[in-house]
This record gives sequence, C-alpha cells and structure tokens, in this order.
Amino acid sequence: MRWPRRPVAGLLFLAVGGSAAGVLTLMLGGAAMIVIEPEEALAWATAITERLSNLRGPAAQGWAAQYINYHFAATLVLFSFIPYWFARRALPDAYASLLPLGVSSDGLMHVEFAQAPRVGGTVRGRILLGHEPRPGETFGVKLSCQRREPPAIQDPGRRDFEIVDVFVQTREASARLEGERWVLDFAFDVPDSAPATPHGVERLSLASMYRAGTGLVAWAVQATDADGDHEIEFDMGHARVAAVIGQPEGTT
Repeated sequence: MRWPRRPVAGLLFLAVGGSAAGVLTLMLGGAAMIVIEPEEALAWATAITERLSNLRGPAAQGWAAQYINYHFAATLVLFSFIPYWFARRALPDAYASLLPLGVSSDGLMHVEFAQAPRVGGTVRGRILLGHEPRPGETFGVKLSCQRREPPAIQDPGRRDFEIVDVFVQTREASARLEGERWVLDFAFDVPDSAPATPHGVERLSLASMYRAGTGLVAWAVQATDADGDHEIEFDMGHARVAAVIGQPEGTT
C-alpha cells in the first residue's frame, strides 16, 4: 500500500473544499428554489426560522417571507462566488496531495524504478504514460531536487522562502510500447553530495533549522510533452554505507 504524498495537507484541503462546495450547493439551490418554487422556499425558510429562533407560526412565516424575493436570490448567486473560489482552489490541491508518491499530480503518469532510488548511484526506471504518444514525439525527462531556503533578502516580519534547485539533470527520450503500455526509460547519475529525502526525526530537525539555511528537499522526475509538464514526486534514499566509505558495494 502506498501512502498519500501529503496526507495531512490533503485532508485539510479536502475539508475546506468539501465545506465550500456544500455551502455553494445550498446557496445556488436556495436561489433556484426562490425563483422556481417560491411557496416551497417559503415553507423551508419558515421551518428553519422556527428551528433556529423563538418565532412560531405566522410570526416565523412573516420573518421568512422577507427573504423570498428575486433580490435575495440574486444576492445568493452573487455571493456564491466566495465558496466557489475556495472549492475551486482547495479540491484540486486535495486531489494532488492525496495521490501516492510516484504518481504525477494530474494522475496521468506514474514512475517505476528498477531499484529503490538512492543518492550516490544511478537512478534508473521508467515512466508509464497515460496516453498513446504522437508519432515521432520526443519527451523531455528531468530529474530534479529542490530545497526551500530563506531568501537572500528577507523581511524580518515575514517568514518567506524561495525554491532553490539543488540538482537538475535532463534527457530526451522516445516512448516505447511494452505490452499494452507506453513507457519512457530513463537513467540519471546522482552524486553522493546530493541530499536524500528526509523522514521522521530528520525531517523535524530540518524544519527547525529552516531559518539557518537548511530547508526541506523534494525529489521529482518530470516528463514534458506537448500537453505540458507532468511532475512525479518520489523519495530519494540515502547512499549505501559501502558507497559512503568509498568501498565497492558487495565487498567486505
């Protein structure tokens, strides 16, 4: 089982986007009911007024009746832009955050590695395409590592950061048909000096040293076609112990 890439952020975005979508539905549904079925809208508004206040019977109906008109329906439609904006921003972010590592943010491609990727060696694998490439189409494939760092000039009252490229390599590749799937093969040499993906205590310690210039890193392999960039995040492991001490792997 592969866990979502950012589960906490994904659930928060989902909660905000889902709530906003619910409010949007209520506002537009209420406006439509006022215009199409005003008597039904008045009955609902009266019941809600009785539920939420001390008014009963004709008093509750009289209070609710002042909102059953075209002007209030137009106001609901106008202000429905606010929950629409929140839903439009939060739900795509929730989808991207809840995708597992190894899948592009648009869900169209995913990566398979020949072996677990590590710094200090060759990262080899293939990207499985979600569509048939155009005849003669060439893809740009990029392996990159980015780190969040404080900007060179920082406002003391703000905690901004900028994205810095720590490692970038690019290749061109053509897709090949493997069974019923189109794939892009890639291989990149990653030096020992490149940072690995932090986890657990290491991730917390890096976050605490953010202002000291050491930020969290993110690795991704990206395939670029005529439709745009398809970035796939993944975890980069630490170098093998043998490689760190300069001893060939497999020796004792």
